[in-house]
Amino acid sequence: MRKVRVLFLVHNTSKWKAQSLYEAMDKSGRYEPIMALDFFEKELEKRVSASEKLDADRMFFEKLGNQCVDAYDGKRHGAIDLSTFKPDIVFYQEPWWIHPRHSVLKVSRCALCCYMPYSVEYMVDKAEGCGGAQRVHFQPFFQQLMFINFSWSQQQAEYFLSKSKWWQRAGLVLGLGHTIMDQYKFKKNIDEHDYVIYAPHYSVSTVTRSPMMRMATFEETGKAILAYAKAHPEYNWVFKPHPGMRRWFMESGYMTGEEIDEYYSEWESVGRVCTDGDYPKLFNSSRMLISDSGSFLLEYVATGMPI
Repeated sequence: MRKVRVLFLVHNTSKWKAQSLYEAMDKSGRYEPIMALDFFEKELEKRVSASEKLDADRMFFEKLGNQCVDAYDGKRHGAIDLSTFKPDIVFYQEPWWIHPRHSVLKVSRCALCCYMPYSVEYMVDKAEGCGGAQRVHFQPFFQQLMFINFSWSQQQAEYFLSKSKWWQRAGLVLGLGHTIMDQYKFKKNIDEHDYVIYAPHYSVSTVTRSPMMRMATFEETGKAILAYAKAHPEYNWVFKPHPGMRRWFMESGYMTGEEIDEYYSEWESVGRVCTDGDYPKLFNSSRMLISDSGSFLLEYVATGMPI
């Protein structure tokens, strides 16, 4: 019997949160999961060529034991039609940074499309304070075309369904939790590292209009925490910035390229800088998290360590 071919469309390894699902599919013998490596220049943590980025992503996923194909032609600088790979199911991880050839409208002609978002902070509930983040991820003309939309909870699924008639015409909306939490079932990697992790969000109040984004604290604490880390080398420090930090700081004018490069370099001299999606191992080997990123609050609480 032919296996069901499943493509995971990914263009940023720091946002890869479905490794447990990939492994479960691979072990089942019923599915053929494949990483479809994409490239979108505006999503880059720093400027590199398409070929370099695809090679680095392939190395990252092959270390995890994942099979990969290129969904972007690094030499011709263009997206590759996903129908080329004859998928039965295609998973999307975010509603933006999608090439026209990879649009849900196009891909749904050859495969069942599913949406399992990389982020969990907007999935908390439908409370008043979460409205801004909900709206950021609420993209009716994306989710309405999905065969299944996976969400954090049934409450969130009901929230989506109550927002628009588009949702009522969409495919299934299932509140099943999030695969990233599978990696925090047990605090099993405690060792001599015992990391202290600083994971700031990219938003700063002076350069954003969004009330939700003005809740971040980097302006007040970013340099202070770096100074504290320098003064306390007895701790094993990890700097885990939001994947959009470098790009947003430069595009917004909050920092120049030289300033942000210097900030990252200073952290490299203090400890470890993590910019990919393999951070759950660091979380499970840490003593505490310092962060103003909503998604990490939910992820890290499962470790049982203080935030």
